[in-house]
Amino acid sequence: MDGEARGPFRQLVSALQHCHQGPRGHRDLKPGKLVLDTKNNAKISDFGLSDQWPPGKKPDTFCSSPMFMAPELFLGMPYTAPEVDAWSLRGVLYTMATVSLPFGGQDFWELRQRVL
Repeated sequence: MDGEARGPFRQLVSALQHCHQGPRGHRDLKPGKLVLDTKNNAKISDFGLSDQWPPGKKPDTFCSSPMFMAPELFLGMPYTAPEVDAWSLRGVLYTMATVSLPFGGQDFWELRQRVL
């Protein structure tokens, strides 16, 4: 990854780590929810699908944007927010590095199959 994206990506990882210590998960990370200020500092926005989770409890709520959705969400499996956020963050990194989406498909079902 070029040097220009490295700093903002590190800031995103740090911000997400801070959220998870809350414990709060974003659960809908994608490039459109990430903002850069005039000094190239990265911010995470729109916590509308975020949630806290009690220790030992794994939600199974279907949420997120399909292009950046973790496999366990497609499968309706219980998950932890850090795991699904990390999956989405990988997709964000891929998009930052390649300027293309990590998965594609003609429709939701084809996209789901490619992710799985």
